[in-house]
Amino acid sequence: MFRKPRVLITAVVLAISSLAATTVYAQSGYFNTYTTYTPLSKSGYFTAMQGMCVDRNNNAIYAAKLNSATQKTQLFSIKMSSTSSNRTVTLLKNSDTNSTSYDLGHANDLAVKASAGDKNVSIYVAPMSDGTKYVNKIIKLSVDTTRKTYKVAKTYVLNYKGSNLSVSGITY
Repeated sequence: MFRKPRVLITAVVLAISSLAATTVYAQSGYFNTYTTYTPLSKSGYFTAMQGMCVDRNNNAIYAAKLNSATQKTQLFSIKMSSTSSNRTVTLLKNSDTNSTSYDLGHANDLAVKASAGDKNVSIYVAPMSDGTKYVNKIIKLSVDTTRKTYKVAKTYVLNYKGSNLSVSGITY
């Protein structure tokens, strides 16, 4: 007889506890607006869109476009802003060759490493097996955001069983 009130109290406490528990539902994002930027086109010959990466710390996007005939690549910097007058698309110049097109291969993927306020950011390029100079390598670019130039800072080779790997995707 002494056990029945204890069972009843336990049942009531469990019922109240289960009602007090909150359920969290997963939700996907909903985007109903978009922003149009200046087209990434400084030359009609660079028509193939390749890799992109977002520098969240400095509010910028970097994108590569390829000339399929020459395998030369152009690198763009897109400054994101809330006002249309401050949104800019800049064609970056290679400071070593003084050219806006360079042998970055297919530039299939890009990854950025930057901290807030950096004037120099690092962009890693996965060129795949295209191009001639940087075939089967990972290219590290040093981008001077003030001068709007870049240069090759370093290259990396990934080797597997005696063969250099063709890198098609990269993240930092």
